[in-house]
Amino acid sequence: MLLRIPSVLDHNEVELARRMLGAIPFVDGKLSAGQAAQRVKSNLEADRRAVRELEQLNNLVMGKLVQHPVYRSGALPLRVAAPYYARYAPGMRYGDHVDDPIMAVTVPCTAPTCRSPCFLTSPRPTTAASWSSTPRSASSW
Repeated sequence: MLLRIPSVLDHNEVELARRMLGAIPFVDGKLSAGQAAQRVKSNLEADRRAVRELEQLNNLVMGKLVQHPVYRSGALPLRVAAPYYARYAPGMRYGDHVDDPIMAVTVPCTAPTCRSPCFLTSPRPTTAASWSSTPRSASSW
């Protein structure tokens, strides 16, 4: 099931998220891709080594998401993975592929997956956040 969740962040929060993303280095998206996805994926993703910066951004984005009434009525996973933030410049694309069910997760997934993109910029080169249920308790956001 796909849920469209409008206005998770207000205008000021979107601008804050953009500034936060501007302070995070981005790396080749193929680094998080499985073997099949590496052949078709062409994007940049926030460098997972920017732990402090990503934690602050995740607290903003996920904190607002889990409080949103549409999210609360449509998805209450046991655990929620931290988002992946991706950038697409002209000529880049996600490519036709299926994501690995659990991306860099150390806790086994026992619940159905809940994955959604959240586009934070447009029409400029797109930065997206996507997440799946699994390693982290939603209550920690």
